Amino acid sequence: MTREKTFLVSALSLIVLFTLVEPDETARYGIAMSLLFWTCHIGTGLVILYLASYWIRNKVTSKLSPLTLVSISGLIGAVICAPIYTWFDVIFPSVDKASMSWLSNKGQESTAWALLEEFTQMGPIFLASWFIMNIPLFTRKNTPYSNEKVEKTEQKSYNSQKENENKKVLLDKLPSVIGRDIVSVSSDLHYINIETAKGKALILGSIKAVAEVFQNEGIQVHRSHWVAYKHVSKLHINGDKAYCLTSTGSKIPVSRSKRKAVKDAFGTQILLSHTLSKSGSSHEQTYQHSG
Repeated sequence: MTREKTFLVSALSLIVLFTLVEPDETARYGIAMSLLFWTCHIGTGLVILYLASYWIRNKVTSKLSPLTLVSISGLIGAVICAPIYTWFDVIFPSVDKASMSWLSNKGQESTAWALLEEFTQMGPIFLASWFIMNIPLFTRKNTPYSNEKVEKTEQKSYNSQKENENKKVLLDKLPSVIGRDIVSVSSDLHYINIETAKGKALILGSIKAVAEVFQNEGIQVHRSHWVAYKHVSKLHINGDKAYCLTSTGSKIPVSRSKRKAVKDAFGTQILLSHTLSKSGSSHEQTYQHSG
C-alpha cells in the first residue's frame, strides 16, 4: 500500500471509529454533526502530518538524527494545529462551562490562553501519533547521508549493469572466429572497424559509444580512434606525428588534443627515452611498454 493510501485509510478508519464510539466531545451531537466534527479534527491533523512527512523525507539526509527531525516536525505540526483546533472549538462547542479547568477558564479570557490550552490538550496526542507513524524511520540502521549513499550506490550499480549490457551487445556483433579480445577501434562513417587479436570486423556503431562502454579497458586517442590499454606496446611522438603501436603491429594515430591525456594514461606503464637529431631541430619521444 502506498503512503497516500495509508494516510487515507487511516483517516477514514479513525473518523468512522470516533463517530460510532461517541466520546464525550460529540456525545450530544447527532451522527451527521459528529461525522463532520471528527472529519475536521482528524482530517486536519493527518493532512498536517502528511505534509510534515514529506519534509522529513527530504531532510532525512541531514546531519540531524531521525529522532530530532521527528521531534521538531511534530512540534511544528502541533503548533500549527493548535489555532485551527481552537477555531474548531468555537464552531463545535462541546464542553459545559461547569466542567472547565482553570486553564479552560483562562482561555475564555484571551486568545493566547485558549491556544495554550488547546496545545496542552492535543499536543501530547499529536506527538504520540506522529512518533508512532515514524517508527520505521527509527528502526533503520542508517547513518547520516545514508539515503544519499544508497541512491549513489543504486545508480552506480545501475550504470554498471547498463554498461555490461551495452558491452555484451557490441561484442555479440563480432564474428566468433576473431574472438572478443579487442585491440583497437576506428570509425568509418556510421560503422566502426574493430580489430581484435585474431582479426578485424566492420559493424554498425560509433566510436563515442565504444569509448563510453570500454572506458576502463582503453582510451580514445583520436576523434576516430580508440585503443585498448593492454595492447599498446609503444607510444611514438615526433613533431606533428604521433601514434600508438599496438601488439598486432597497427599504428593508431594520436591527435594533438589527446596527447596529454594519452601520455598521462601510459605514464606509469612505459619507459621514456628522448632522441635528438644532430641539428637539434627534431624532438622525438618514444614510450616503450615496460610490461
